[in-house]
Amino acid sequence: MAVYYILLAVFAILSIFFYHNGPGRKKDAAFLLCAFLILGSVSAFRYSVGYDYSMVYAPAYEAVLADPAGYSFSDSPFEPAFVLLEKMIAWCTPNFQMLFAVTSYLIVGLLTAFYWKYSANAAMSVLLFLLLSQYYCTMNFIRQSIAGAIALFALPFLKRRRFLPCLLLILLAACFHQSALILIPASLFCLLPFNRWTLAVYLFGAAAFYLVSPQLLALVTRYWYTDYPLASPHMAAALEWPFTLVMLAAFLLLWWNRKRLLEQDRGNAVYLHYAFFAFFFTLMGTRHAILDRFSLYFGFAFPISIPLVYSLLREQFPSWDCLRHGATPQRRSAKQAAALLLTVVFGGLAAHHYALRQDHHGVVPYQTIFAQSFYAEYLESLQGSPGSQAFDDLLMEPEQAPAGSIQPSQDPPPVSVSLPDSLPEGIPMPAA
Repeated sequence: MAVYYILLAVFAILSIFFYHNGPGRKKDAAFLLCAFLILGSVSAFRYSVGYDYSMVYAPAYEAVLADPAGYSFSDSPFEPAFVLLEKMIAWCTPNFQMLFAVTSYLIVGLLTAFYWKYSANAAMSVLLFLLLSQYYCTMNFIRQSIAGAIALFALPFLKRRRFLPCLLLILLAACFHQSALILIPASLFCLLPFNRWTLAVYLFGAAAFYLVSPQLLALVTRYWYTDYPLASPHMAAALEWPFTLVMLAAFLLLWWNRKRLLEQDRGNAVYLHYAFFAFFFTLMGTRHAILDRFSLYFGFAFPISIPLVYSLLREQFPSWDCLRHGATPQRRSAKQAAALLLTVVFGGLAAHHYALRQDHHGVVPYQTIFAQSFYAEYLESLQGSPGSQAFDDLLMEPEQAPAGSIQPSQDPPPVSVSLPDSLPEGIPMPAA
């Protein structure tokens, strides 16, 4: 767990180093380049960090490594774009760790590129990415995180009501994880204005869905996600309520500042919709844990929308001296900005610590691939016979999920349908 707090400390120090004399685009670029290199590398060179690392992706990728050219898209339980990515990596190198290296830099690269182009405060965006545990999610839900990062680029088009490019980006995201298709109906809702009446309808719909969700999901899973019947562990399990309270607090922060957001750009109503959807799906996760995974697509917008609120408040007063000596409107804005910062820092740290203690993504403890005794031997074997040496007897037994945990994730269709009959020693076959 210490490595994750070190990351927070490093980025807090870097933010002071880069921005102590004020913001700037070159400073943003330098800060985000550091974020890309540091966060990408920590994720890229992890070993058995994230439940899906050893339970899903490592054994499935071995099947691709065995015959990259002959491995068929129909042989895989994964979406076609991810299978293509696997095959491309396998053609370049037989090293199984490269799958995690490439996907890590891809996810972090997409997100930091989006922050550079659209964030009003790059440092706060990166810190929120960590504090809201989105970084740890990317180490576990690899395909869905790629899809979420791609779909994030649809937001600017959605704000300008350019639905066609928005739809194309969502479809591209769905090629990595089909759950991204939920963004199509969500985008249609985002075309509506967000006001008290919209919120009232949303709250009524959320309450109704919460009450009748077992019946609705029983109907839906007859035709879609059929491998998740209502009695399955992922449907029966429930997430803890503190995660929902975090999403509720983030939504309320935007709701209380909606006037500023909408005055700056009417298209910012999309952030309000996304914030409510993130809260809604996390709330549904307290009854059916699997539904919480949809919140990823909407929660990825918080590192953009919350810094935007802060920047709009910060524009209303020239310096922090206004907390004591400014005119009344300036003093009010300064107090609100200070309250937002305190909420992000202390509320974020509390949520971050709680999430790591629960460890639903299996990222504790962190360990690097270079610290594993087998890895040097494995690399030597690849040099002697490139592409032919599998790592069946080299992978160590992965960390087991704690009792009651909903991990590892089971993305449809079940991973077990296409894995080899004999998995690497020490790696259990995922349950269907």
